[in-house]
Amino acid sequence: MRSRLGIVGVGMVVSVLAAAAVAWPLTGAAAAASSPPPVAKQVTLTFASAGATALGTKGELVIVKLSGHGLHWSATQAIQSTPVLRLLSERATTTGGSVTVFQVVNYGAAGLDATGTSVCRVATGCPPFVLLWHASVVAPVVDPPPPVTGRTAGNG
Repeated sequence: MRSRLGIVGVGMVVSVLAAAAVAWPLTGAAAAASSPPPVAKQVTLTFASAGATALGTKGELVIVKLSGHGLHWSATQAIQSTPVLRLLSERATTTGGSVTVFQVVNYGAAGLDATGTSVCRVATGCPPFVLLWHASVVAPVVDPPPPVTGRTAGNG
């Protein structure tokens, strides 16, 4: 009789431990290995976004992809009085386009400027011109305040 109670008792302990292990949140290396890395949100601006204002939040990526329209595009420059956007990368494409990636690092507003120059062979005599592209990014203060715990002013 004692051996049956011992076996049942050990079985119950093992069951409880197994249930606790499944329900217990993973931490450290085990959690990192089992969950995918966070992916930054992004806003993509194109030639059609000229004159637009995009909203961004801290940590978000702002990707400017300019191409086509018979133009060679410069990398996009951020015009800002305080650091709102940080340049992460810029590259020219083989077709004359450009891709510039920024990250929103602070609250505020920034302008984005790029230039497109005509794709023209000198021998053909087409008029050279420059097209200015501009858009804006606004990162408003949207972080909610931390939750209030305990007593607050006005409730005694």
